Amino acid sequence: MAYINQPPELRGLFSDLDQRLRKLELAQRFTAPDVTTEPTYPRTADIIYENTDDQMKYWNGTEWVVFADNNLGVPVITYTPTWSGTGLAFTGTPAIGRYSRVGKMITYNIQVSCTTVTNFGTGQYSITLPPGLPSGYSFQHLGGLHKNTDHYTILADLGAGSTTVTLYHPTANGSQDVFSHNKPVVVTTASTWYVAGTYFLA
Repeated sequence: MAYINQPPELRGLFSDLDQRLRKLELAQRFTAPDVTTEPTYPRTADIIYENTDDQMKYWNGTEWVVFADNNLGVPVITYTPTWSGTGLAFTGTPAIGRYSRVGKMITYNIQVSCTTVTNFGTGQYSITLPPGLPSGYSFQHLGGLHKNTDHYTILADLGAGSTTVTLYHPTANGSQDVFSHNKPVVVTTASTWYVAGTYFLA
């Protein structure tokens, strides 16, 4: 702010006002509202600190998105994946899924216990990713099948625009074969398996 052509009284007045405004700006500019629950009628680009989850969030016009945090990270969300296969039948919910989202990146983990399976079916197995979060590109992720003390590798193929991964296992010549009731080994109620990976949203 220039004071050259102003009387001494105005120079002093504007200097004091300028200092007060700068202090106010530094004190309030980066302070987000401290709330217990997310506001009901947010505007795009609104930022809040939600003290219940201890997370910073912003409204992108559709939903509240959590900022990545060096100390706490983003929340881990649990969901129920759909495990499918021709003739596959079970009771309860053998599959448990968990995921975290940072911007366009999703990291997920799915664990399946075969304890309650009543029919392992005959077809290739597949399982779903978090609902409403489709992949933007094709990926292949890794997993494992445990039967008693034996371990086998599982490969999960994810297509662009999809929320379903189809499951395979590697073969001796480096190719892939389907993961089913008897490949790579006969699956029993003593078996457990899992897949995990990271992908970018569509």
